[in-house]
Amino acid sequence: MAILNIIFRNLTADELILTKSENNAISEIRAGRPEYIRCFLWHPNFVYVKLFGDSRTARLKVDVMDEVIVDIETSEWIFAFPMKIDNDNQMFVTNHDIYHQLDIDSGTYYVVVHAKKLTSEEIESDPELMGVYCEVGMPLDVEIPYEYRILFCRSNHLKEPKIFRVSDSLRKIQAILRERGRPQDLENINFYDEIYVLNSDYEPVLLEDSKYEFLDEVD
Repeated sequence: MAILNIIFRNLTADELILTKSENNAISEIRAGRPEYIRCFLWHPNFVYVKLFGDSRTARLKVDVMDEVIVDIETSEWIFAFPMKIDNDNQMFVTNHDIYHQLDIDSGTYYVVVHAKKLTSEEIESDPELMGVYCEVGMPLDVEIPYEYRILFCRSNHLKEPKIFRVSDSLRKIQAILRERGRPQDLENINFYDEIYVLNSDYEPVLLEDSKYEFLDEVD
């Protein structure tokens, strides 16, 4: 049973945020918006998650699991990052305007995000999502929404942020650009393969250049 299962609409931004506070450094970082918006940007207190595709409407599901689940077969994008929740922490997911509080116990987690495009059949079988499409008169083959599954998987240590799967469509674009001899254009999309984290000054740095310490052992 998901602890959150909602239609997520984000009309003014292209990311969602997991955060431990309703009033933290998010406002500061928005003022000097980082130019490195990747699959995700990790910080110990909050995480930016990229909204893929043209549509900014999505089905968002959040759940807590006893083990790490990585669904390679059905997901288009998969990435993960650690999150330590202390007794005095609260956890929220937000689109900058609305904060949804998550009922998650204190502890150490490895948060796995699965993103996939919804099929026409899945959209048609979702009355709430169909209501959004009917409201705006949008055909089902335009701005196809994603489903985001955010799994808080219990862990006994802080595991290293990781990209498990990058969309095949991105790989195809990279291959075409290489064939056409346009390596300069690859710079615009290669950042999806690299992991950036936010340091103590809220500046994006490559994971290997950060001072964070992680483990990547099997639980």
